[in-house]
Amino acid sequence: MAVDLVDLMRGLDDRVPRYTSYPTADRFEANVGVREYLAAVRESNSLPLPPPLSLYVHVPFCHSLCYFCGCNKMVTRNLKKPGEYLEALGAELRWHGRLFDHDRKVDQLHLGGGTPTFLTDLQLQKLLRIAGEAFELDYGREREFSIEIDPRTVDAVRARNLVGMGFNRFSLGIQDFDPDVQASVNRVQSFGDIEAVVASLRASGDVAISFDLIYGLPHQNRESFGRTIERTIELLPDRIAVYRYAHLPQRFKSQRLLESDRPELEERLEMFAKARRMLLEAGYEAIGLDHFARPEDELARAWKDGSLHRNFQGYSTRGGRDLIAAGPSAMGFVGHCFVQNEPRYADWKDRALEGDSFVRGFVMNTDDRMRARLIQDIMCRGRVNLEKLAERYTSTEWKDLFDPENGDLHALESKGLIQLDGPSLVATPEGILALRQIAKTFDRYL
Repeated sequence: MAVDLVDLMRGLDDRVPRYTSYPTADRFEANVGVREYLAAVRESNSLPLPPPLSLYVHVPFCHSLCYFCGCNKMVTRNLKKPGEYLEALGAELRWHGRLFDHDRKVDQLHLGGGTPTFLTDLQLQKLLRIAGEAFELDYGREREFSIEIDPRTVDAVRARNLVGMGFNRFSLGIQDFDPDVQASVNRVQSFGDIEAVVASLRASGDVAISFDLIYGLPHQNRESFGRTIERTIELLPDRIAVYRYAHLPQRFKSQRLLESDRPELEERLEMFAKARRMLLEAGYEAIGLDHFARPEDELARAWKDGSLHRNFQGYSTRGGRDLIAAGPSAMGFVGHCFVQNEPRYADWKDRALEGDSFVRGFVMNTDDRMRARLIQDIMCRGRVNLEKLAERYTSTEWKDLFDPENGDLHALESKGLIQLDGPSLVATPEGILALRQIAKTFDRYL
């Protein structure tokens, strides 16, 4: 299997979007902002059954710099920063909260970063109190309140506090367990420390735990990354993401600090193939591109029953919600309108206090909405019926509508990545690893 998988991946162009949105964020326009967002909120509120809300809060601070990181972050030891951040965040959340009908509850909350656990427990409690004053947070059993944590910032007491605040899903940035790899990326955290954090979280309540791993970092190889997978399986997280490291030092200055001893393409492909095989043999199920989940996890169930969703935070089990975004660089989606906040912290803070954090956005037309649905179906289900999709959005015959893509689709079929049966497109087992490339076929902006 591993050899076949390597052969398959070697032939794929990896320079394609991850499709956490369509259109992708690089297509957002500077002339879309508050006016378009307000119109989208009004339309959403007027629906016969407005959907629940999802809230993403970006916490930009980090105690130290991880050299591989491409996230929007601020490395600081300035203890005044969180106070001013929470003041601006409060103004921003109150502005959003006044727009939405108050009977629309937030049942999905995600704190990302940066490092959300840079904030103290008291500051996190204040953040949740601010959010709860602006919106009705649904603390019911079906909620998904997640937080990204740096394992180095959480001990047993803090684990109990976080669970007590209502968080029930925890995402741990692991990357790799090998000490040499950790030292090379400036992210040193022992297996024992992470094992203790996982045990403390599980002892504190009914929680789900996710690990983020990265392959392609300095000093990694098949054997060393295989040991990381072994140790990951030993801790049995509910979900695992195995991401390929993207080296873009021209965009992310911190990556210029990385050592040059990174594995070559062939080694990287073999690392992922081995990791995938090991996780499947350990009982995990492959979800889409590079995610794995225990069979009982709701992500695995959603992949099987067709209810999986994809948004800016990746794969999710709660689709159809308006996504409210707060904090620098955060991206939201209401109705058919995307928005993104000012990414520079100081500028975001000033704009949030003034009630206008948006710097760009995008309003989808009918073709965008159709293709967004199509790409969601491919990325989250591995299948789509082009005829039914065309009937839902247009009066154009599906064969005519997708005629420009016809040649590319037959090329994908000849490679064994998809099966075509009239208007039905289904990704093969091998094609599941090429969902981005299949989706790209329908991206009219490329």
